[in-house]
Amino acid sequence: MRDGNLRQRSHSALKGSRVAGTHWALVLSLTTSVALAEPCPAAVRVIGTDAVAEQVRELLRERKLPAPASGCEAARVRVSGQAGDVSVELEDAYGRKTTRRVTSVLTAATFVESWVRTDVTDSLFEVAPADPKPPLEPPRDTPPAAEPRPAPSPPSLAGRSSALVESSVAFDGSLWLGGTFTGCVMLGPVCTGGILRVMGDTRNAGEGERLNSKRLGAEVLVSASLPISLSSVTLAPGVALGLGWNRITSRYPPASAKEDPVDVDSGSPRTEAFLTASLHLDQGLALDGVVFAGWTPLAHTAPFSDDGVDLSGEPRGRVGLGLGLSYGTP
Repeated sequence: MRDGNLRQRSHSALKGSRVAGTHWALVLSLTTSVALAEPCPAAVRVIGTDAVAEQVRELLRERKLPAPASGCEAARVRVSGQAGDVSVELEDAYGRKTTRRVTSVLTAATFVESWVRTDVTDSLFEVAPADPKPPLEPPRDTPPAAEPRPAPSPPSLAGRSSALVESSVAFDGSLWLGGTFTGCVMLGPVCTGGILRVMGDTRNAGEGERLNSKRLGAEVLVSASLPISLSSVTLAPGVALGLGWNRITSRYPPASAKEDPVDVDSGSPRTEAFLTASLHLDQGLALDGVVFAGWTPLAHTAPFSDDGVDLSGEPRGRVGLGLGLSYGTP
């Protein structure tokens, strides 16, 4: 009886040990299957702190290449260089090494992704195409060739030209009307150029009206002004120096009973001070206003007689205003 009970207990223990062994074998098999089903994901560690390395790191992050997980090996990539010449040194988790020199950050990121990934994804086909002909890697002791710099273009010449209508009052009380053409170019801070003016006495007042003398004048002056920009307005005070011409004509018949009028021409130096205000409109066009004062130091101002006809003299100077349009800079 005792032997029968002993055999039954031994048989039960043996059966229990077999069931336990089968259980642990099943657990080990499931654990191995899970480990094989979930390997370490492809990961990469980008080494470098400059702008090119940061751009490659950002592109790989967008393409779902994460940083290495705990307990997993990762490929190491050292990126250096600059835009147009990027050096990539790669060592994968198995110790294999490769070096590539590419011409863009995008190509560098694509090269790293194609080397690290073991699966085929659509991300490789979403990037821009690689260079049609990868540049050959230059020798280590040869620096990359510098890109040719374009030849500097000659500086443009800044200047301004204007046309104005003017009215002035002479020192003898006469009223004059005329037109002026000006132009200048910038030489440093000074705009240097010239003034061409034609004018005539209206004979509404002064010596021209009293003696019925018709007076015409012209001036050619060299000018220099200093433009000062104030928002949309430019002020340009300046001075001018040159020569002037006058023709004085009388319609009274001479004492010799000639029918032809008497004409007298004269020339003398002229000086002038002026202030121009330019209101900028559009595309280099401006509305100009000018205030000027002219002086003729050697003028013959007194009336005189020629062939029995009295003629008015030449004004000593004038002050006037002008209004017109100008184009250019400043």
